[in-house]
Amino acid sequence: MFKRFFFILTLFFATAFAVMAQDFKNQINVINPETIAYDWDFNVIPDGTTLTAWNGPGVNGNGIATYFNIHDKDGNSIFPDGAMLVDELPSKLYTTAKQLSLIDRDNNTIIAYQTLDNAVDAGLESNVNENYRLYKISPEGEMLWGEHGIDLNRGKYSEATQGCLSMVQIEDGSYYFAWVEYTWNGDYEIGTIHLERVSQDGEMLWDEPVILGDGVTPMTFPYLVNAGNNQVIMVYAKGSGQELNAKKLDFDGTEVWNSDTRIYRNGFGSIPIWTFLKVQADGEGGVFVGWYDDRNGTNFERTYLAHVLSNGEHGFVSEEGGEAIAYTDTLRSFAPSIYYDKENQYVYVLRRETSHGQGFSRLMLQKMSMSGELLWDSEGVEVYPYEETYLGYENISDDGDGNIAIFFMKNKKTSDSDNVVNLFMKVSKEDGSVVLDPIAFSPTTENRANLKISKLINNEYWITMWEDKRILPTDDTNVDITELPSRLYMQKILKDGTVESNDFNVSTKPENKKFLIEEFTGIQCGNCPDGHAMAKNLKLAKEGEGFIIAIHAGYYSNPAPDQINLNTDDGLTIHNFYGANSYPSGMVNRREYYDNIIVGRSSWVMIARETNSETAPVNLWLDCQYDDFYEELTINVEGYWTADSPSDEPKLSVALLQNNIQGYQAGSGVGDEYMHQHVLRDYITDALGDTISKNKKGDFFSKTYKYVLPSDYNGVVVVPEQLEIIAFVSETESNILNVTGKKLTHPSFELPLEATISEPKIPIRKNYFYSFVELYLDNKSTETITKATFDVELNGITKEVEWTGEVPALSMKQIAVPVDWATTQIEENDWSVTLASINGEEYKGNKIKGSFNKPTLVTDNVRIKIKSDSYADDNRFMLKDQDGNIVEEFEGFVNGEAKELEFELSLDQGKIYCFEVTDVWGDGITSPRGHVKIYSDEDKLLAQNMEIKDFGWRVFLEVEKGESIDELSDDEIKMTYINDCIIIDESRDFKVAIYDLAGRCVLKAENVNNISTADFSKGTYLVNVMTSESNKTFKLIK
Repeated sequence: MFKRFFFILTLFFATAFAVMAQDFKNQINVINPETIAYDWDFNVIPDGTTLTAWNGPGVNGNGIATYFNIHDKDGNSIFPDGAMLVDELPSKLYTTAKQLSLIDRDNNTIIAYQTLDNAVDAGLESNVNENYRLYKISPEGEMLWGEHGIDLNRGKYSEATQGCLSMVQIEDGSYYFAWVEYTWNGDYEIGTIHLERVSQDGEMLWDEPVILGDGVTPMTFPYLVNAGNNQVIMVYAKGSGQELNAKKLDFDGTEVWNSDTRIYRNGFGSIPIWTFLKVQADGEGGVFVGWYDDRNGTNFERTYLAHVLSNGEHGFVSEEGGEAIAYTDTLRSFAPSIYYDKENQYVYVLRRETSHGQGFSRLMLQKMSMSGELLWDSEGVEVYPYEETYLGYENISDDGDGNIAIFFMKNKKTSDSDNVVNLFMKVSKEDGSVVLDPIAFSPTTENRANLKISKLINNEYWITMWEDKRILPTDDTNVDITELPSRLYMQKILKDGTVESNDFNVSTKPENKKFLIEEFTGIQCGNCPDGHAMAKNLKLAKEGEGFIIAIHAGYYSNPAPDQINLNTDDGLTIHNFYGANSYPSGMVNRREYYDNIIVGRSSWVMIARETNSETAPVNLWLDCQYDDFYEELTINVEGYWTADSPSDEPKLSVALLQNNIQGYQAGSGVGDEYMHQHVLRDYITDALGDTISKNKKGDFFSKTYKYVLPSDYNGVVVVPEQLEIIAFVSETESNILNVTGKKLTHPSFELPLEATISEPKIPIRKNYFYSFVELYLDNKSTETITKATFDVELNGITKEVEWTGEVPALSMKQIAVPVDWATTQIEENDWSVTLASINGEEYKGNKIKGSFNKPTLVTDNVRIKIKSDSYADDNRFMLKDQDGNIVEEFEGFVNGEAKELEFELSLDQGKIYCFEVTDVWGDGITSPRGHVKIYSDEDKLLAQNMEIKDFGWRVFLEVEKGESIDELSDDEIKMTYINDCIIIDESRDFKVAIYDLAGRCVLKAENVNNISTADFSKGTYLVNVMTSESNKTFKLIK
């Protein structure tokens, strides 16, 4: 049968459950916002379904009720109108069930619910005479044990109180249960442990429960683990001092070991064991038990771990008392979290260490052998540094890639309120070193607790869940947050740290800074087109990493009466605030360079390179929507701080730009037909930015702006399809910490198919022989270009060739158009490429053209001298084949050092190669000037470039055909070398010996006319052939 559902009737409830039905791009509110989660548990099954059970206030005023929810792998609840009310019976207003739920091998959930219904049925009005009910629910929500489940107490109720339920499934499919019931013994309660075993169908398998205890010595806090062979190990506390023991029980409740194994007997003080004891099966019939205590009476607790084997013996050499995980005398140690690497036979234990008052905290990880040896020194490895903060709710897991994943909560202890954030990080299993820095996977909120994690699901991700008191949009914003209910939230975290389940779209992984060029320019400035080109090259150099704002202000920006006016008030504000007085000039991330924020264009690359190499303290995400009816922009900016802001008042700036504005530009050569790009139109924020109040590591922030578009700016018509948004965060008014940008799109935008082609980063110049022509394809339409045809002409012969790929709407991409110029080249070649069709539609496009010579003729042995500049990391030096595949890459250059190296190459005769130099930033090898020289094996200079500019340089080399054997002596013996075979034309008896240039003999033979050199290394060899009458030596180059 299927259970009735708890439907939500009020607007407040319905809104919250609408959130609950969303996918993992939002944190999912698992339960009813007004239901307090007294206690809760969740499990994730292999298909990604999340099953959550919790106890909360009932709807009929009978105490607590128990609830259940099911979310699919995408985070959608199968109960979109509400959670499933499992049952509501007379009960107390709180629960004492230690384990609320169990997932069985068929992915069904067993839920324990503590009620008073048996006592009420017996006419009692007591608040202590309790009984447990059990419910079995399928992954689809079907109630498998009836509407009210089964009564674990068989119609009876406890004499005093009961609690600490633990449950486990054993091999035959049945379920083992253990709990504590208290009875009165004179003036105080005595705990006894009760055992029951229930079949998969919900039938009691014993005639009566097994009761452990003599009624004199308390037995409490049972923890059950599966020990195999239909047996369980029960860890429990004994006596008033809470002595820890382990007992092995058979399927019928009888004891297996002759006596219990004592784990620890010195007591835990007044702290209840259930708040800190960690009990975990080892998968081999034994159990790990972790805890902390102050057995030495120093007020500085230590963390301990014990391992009880399946035969009851201690696995660690320390035996009773456990093995101390660390020996720290000045910090308190808490909260062990255990991971057992069964495959490699190591145990990892995470612990929290604090100052005496717990105001400072750190996280420590220890690695142990199976004998209890501490493998990472006496203290272990610090994985999260000691600082003034509260840490808690630590969990660890294997990430499947040789690392330990760590999850925890951090309270940043700001003066105004608690600020708690969930963090995820990874460390190496080998040495504990951090391999993924802490990443926040939740916004910062108050009153958060009880972070729990699933196991690693399908070797892909974890589901995390926690409770907090967060003000939702449906809450009264004036409410005291402490009066809000505890709500449950969950998130999906991928192995690489990607958070799929946060309230924000912004990435939480640290990333490098992007750079912004704010270019001061003007239409009357004759040198400004050079500045535009420099900025464009920088943007092309690091696609997606660079952004441009063209600010038209100052003396050279004033138009004549018939010229376009690109000035703006905000542009003038920026211009005057920073004191621009030369053009073109600009700011790169508003960074100082030799005490100047505004610098000439020759310095832009230097600053951009340095900026892009740094880690950004803040990540940004941007989205912009256009309402064509109201002509209004809605701009959403999200940020996440991967580190603290360097200032207390960082600024967020959002700028509106327009592209493809046609108008006059001095020095352009095209007059009024110049296309102005990235032109500042207005600042959506204040021109100098809006202050961001949330600016500490782990903080998220979001801003939404509404902006009504005018019809024009100073007579320049606003075309929404040409608009672009730039958002950046700066330390104050200077030092931009990161930037992002996005072109405006809208479903109603329909720009027809239009595109242009232009020269690539490394244009065709001196000579050429690739099997493709590179070019930029600039898509000016709102349709993605997936194919195009080109008319490719070489020396008057035209062929149509087709290209397929993808150039997104309103973007530009470098592509490779296939050509076959191998057989049609002459000494001097004229070429052109014309765009002929787009996406199957005929199109009269523009043409690029040029000329080149045949490849440079070289010998099969060449020597190359390469001198780098001080930015060697920007460059690559490569030898490629005709198809652009790398044959060899030349390395050994060091960043920060101009260095000349020499390389010797043996090339295949008759083949054509390309020696190619690339520079990622497009400023060439110029600081200081580098060069490339190519020599023949006779030291003849074949090619050189003493000034490598822009994005790089290429030279194509054609290797001479012919024999590669030179005679060193003069006699009648003849020898040829073809296809890795030495052919000796000699009929007399002879001996042959082959030597490398180091003088080592690599082969000797007699009267062998054909000798294979297929196994020889490339290089130069001397071949000596000797008869009784003559002696002849040849030089062989392989």
